[in-house]
Amino acid sequence: MPDNEKISEKKTFLTFFRSLFRNKKFLVFLIFVGISTVLWFLNALEKEYTTTIDFRVKYENIPYNGIPVDGLAKKVTIKVKGHGYNLLKYKLSLSKMPVVIDFKTNKLSKYPYESGTYYFRLANLTEYFMKRFENDVYFVGISPDTLFFKLYKAEKKIVPVKLDLHYTLEDQHKIAGFIKLNPDSVIISGSPVALSKIDSVSTETVYLGVISASMQKKVALKEYENVKIEPKSVNLVIQVEKCTEKTLSIPVTPVNFPDTANALFIPGSVDVTFKVSIENFDKVNENDFRIVADYDQSVIGVVPVTVDKKPRFVSDVRLRKNEVHFIIEKK
Repeated sequence: MPDNEKISEKKTFLTFFRSLFRNKKFLVFLIFVGISTVLWFLNALEKEYTTTIDFRVKYENIPYNGIPVDGLAKKVTIKVKGHGYNLLKYKLSLSKMPVVIDFKTNKLSKYPYESGTYYFRLANLTEYFMKRFENDVYFVGISPDTLFFKLYKAEKKIVPVKLDLHYTLEDQHKIAGFIKLNPDSVIISGSPVALSKIDSVSTETVYLGVISASMQKKVALKEYENVKIEPKSVNLVIQVEKCTEKTLSIPVTPVNFPDTANALFIPGSVDVTFKVSIENFDKVNENDFRIVADYDQSVIGVVPVTVDKKPRFVSDVRLRKNEVHFIIEKK
């Protein structure tokens, strides 16, 4: 369609709608429809309805030193009856509030028809759930009405903690030593099947942003289904120190070169640049490093060089050259 025709069509629509809104009868009709809709909605809210509301459920103090494996519902659905506006209010508010079922005060019953199986009647907690409501709704039903689950005698084992940490060091700063977790391992308990799948537990993800000072922080551990973890959190310790860069010239040491010949390297030493704390700046010297050239890695007179030894208190070690030329002279 040509542009002129499109413009003409838009003008026609605009003219049509303008004429409608200038028509008093049409405006009266719109007002009537709006009022009717509001009245219908208010009338609908006045009527009684039956609806369901879901509650997220958390369980505490599972008995018998066991781990529930089957049948623990993650939500409980309450069916209630009441006026529409009350039900709407509860729908919007209560579904986000978790309910805690504590087995210290709510005892399990042994299921007589299957060994190791227990049950608990949620129907017995009707009054407990209905405390979340005022006296403007009536209880109709609960689902599930009974929890069935197996309990296994818990086994235990010790596993390491893996740190999920994200951070950036501010310029001219470095980590002093190691980032530490205290404790660095925890005790997990659960069924043999559950424990066989876990070799370590992870912390919750920690984002620290840019750091420039030492710090300590309590870090929670991730939860694992049907597994208890003790303790549930660890202390993260990070030591940060201000540092500067230093460069040393380190002689190249031959490795795996023929015993019947002397190796002459060009250049004979390589500059090493690294970060070191101001406190340790004067303590580090050439003897703390070892740069090696491995003859087995050489190619036609050129051999790569690598750092074979360095002090533990330096970081970000960089070589000015990654390879050197060499000449072999017979002894």
